[in-house]
Amino acid sequence: MRILHVIDSLAAHGAERSLAAMLPELAKHGVSSTVAFLRTPDTLRGDIDSHDIDIIDVGSPDRRRSQQDAVASTIRSTQPDLVHTTLYRSDVAARPAAAALDTPVVSTWASTGPTHGGALLRAKRVRTTAIDRHTARHAVRFHAVSAPVATTVGRRLGVDPDRIDVIPRGRDVSRFGEPARRRGLELREHHGLGGGPLIVACARHEPAKGLDVLLDASTSLLARRADVTLVIAGAAGSETPRLDRIRRTHPHPERVRVLGEIDDVPALLSTATVSVVPSRVEGFPGTVVEAMLAGTPIVASDLPTIRAATGTPAPGMLVAPDDPDVLALAIERALDDPIPINEWAAAARRRAEERFSIAAIATRMVEFYERSLRDAGRTHTPRGGVR
Repeated sequence: MRILHVIDSLAAHGAERSLAAMLPELAKHGVSSTVAFLRTPDTLRGDIDSHDIDIIDVGSPDRRRSQQDAVASTIRSTQPDLVHTTLYRSDVAARPAAAALDTPVVSTWASTGPTHGGALLRAKRVRTTAIDRHTARHAVRFHAVSAPVATTVGRRLGVDPDRIDVIPRGRDVSRFGEPARRRGLELREHHGLGGGPLIVACARHEPAKGLDVLLDASTSLLARRADVTLVIAGAAGSETPRLDRIRRTHPHPERVRVLGEIDDVPALLSTATVSVVPSRVEGFPGTVVEAMLAGTPIVASDLPTIRAATGTPAPGMLVAPDDPDVLALAIERALDDPIPINEWAAAARRRAEERFSIAAIATRMVEFYERSLRDAGRTHTPRGGVR
């Protein structure tokens, strides 16, 4: 089976990292993958290259029609059995391009989309939703990373629920456990984080991630707990200038460490005392799953997608989003009375290994591809030349 994966970029964000991790597992099932990306950055190119997977930089102007033409050219040259799109720009460019070439296409929904922003952003969402809805008619099936995403996006785009498969993102379980804890101790030393309690948040600097709420919460929390350090790790984004301003005026800036993007998230989470996920919106809460695999206690926003990942949460673990006072109290409770949440974390690791291992998810994705080809009236047969 030949799959052409079309994605907006190869930036080191959640959807892109998930694709990069999935590709070698798909290969074990006989899937031959090609990855086409529409624009820079291409941070993950080296990770994908290391598995001998072809990468195509579409390199078209940042205009939908130009990207559609460029993707069509890529489909002609690669002759895939199926095109798989991820993220909005790729969806609206590749769906009509594939349909015009009689190639089945499927799309991944990685999030419910933003719900915040002013009038201009709301007006933009109306336009983009209309385009998304119009091009969605070309897709054979859809992959949603969680049930809440399937429900929300499916209703917005008018997609029959029978055409949606819910399959969570997978994680490489081997990167967690005792080796990650040893690497975590080295990471603490390398960054001078000391031996005290660490509150860790791993997220890119975007409004949806709620890092501003966490920084507000830490003002009172760090005043009460002189032994605690807050660590924020993640790529810069639209919120970076605002977060920098908040940190500069923080009463304890020396105990608020912003590490930027790091390669070894499992090591950082394994050395954390509490992992905090203060998101306003989450499609698939990858950091929650990674903290579960690390066996690390979690304090997170009470969102449907996070509940779907955690199962039954520990008492006080999930709190209302956008409330720094409640968040601070929940973190302090986890620090002061860790037994219930530690007991939950041990069981959560087992749940995450069973539900979110990359090997199990790859098997389900291959079944999704095969089902999509059947729906398109195609059969999965090896092919030599071109159509």
